[in-house]
Amino acid sequence: MQLLTESEAPKGDKMPLLKVENLKIYFHMPRGNVKAVDGVDIEIDEGEIVGVAGESGSGKSTLALGIMRLIVPPGFIEGATYTLRARRFFTSLRRSSTLSTGGRG
Repeated sequence: MQLLTESEAPKGDKMPLLKVENLKIYFHMPRGNVKAVDGVDIEIDEGEIVGVAGESGSGKSTLALGIMRLIVPPGFIEGATYTLRARRFFTSLRRSSTLSTGGRG
């Protein structure tokens, strides 16, 4: 994971609060690994609201947990690159009244 402060951001470039590239999440099962998320890229800018929609069991919660790096065994993350504009991201997160993966299981 790459954490950047404002002073470390490339000059003249708009840097997103959070950028995740090539996120792959697998679950190790007795008959082999099961792919739950396959090569997702996401970029979230300051002030942007992001929603993820899909059918039950499509990987929405797994994607959210993977973005936050909260996948636990038997799950694992492979191949992802994270770039986080640290100070602004955490300030925005504190101001947010809802950060949820749905809670339906």
